Amino acid sequence: MLFLIIIFAAWFSEWNIIIGLYKSIGLLVTALALSVFIIIYTLVNLLNLNEANKKTIIIETFIQNSAMAIIVGGTAFGVASGYLAIAALYALLQYKILLLLWATNKFFKKFNKS
Repeated sequence: MLFLIIIFAAWFSEWNIIIGLYKSIGLLVTALALSVFIIIYTLVNLLNLNEANKKTIIIETFIQNSAMAIIVGGTAFGVASGYLAIAALYALLQYKILLLLWATNKFFKKFNKS
């Protein structure tokens, strides 16, 4: 819960910058995040893993992917290149996707029980 509070606080404190980034590169970042999700989802289903392992691999791939982009981008291109803002936007979008999937999953589980 603390992690979500930190993410939302950072998101709201940098709202104007984030909106500008979404306007300029939002479509590309969204396409990349959805492509990564589709590829991961397809691979974990092809491997016939149980549900817990599927969820773990999907979540870890998203989180590791965005963290890796921030680390490699910062090291390779430097802080002033603007690359970190793109990687951070990508990371924020992935957390939003994961949160949406989690909420949707909870909703449908509750709906199916009634």
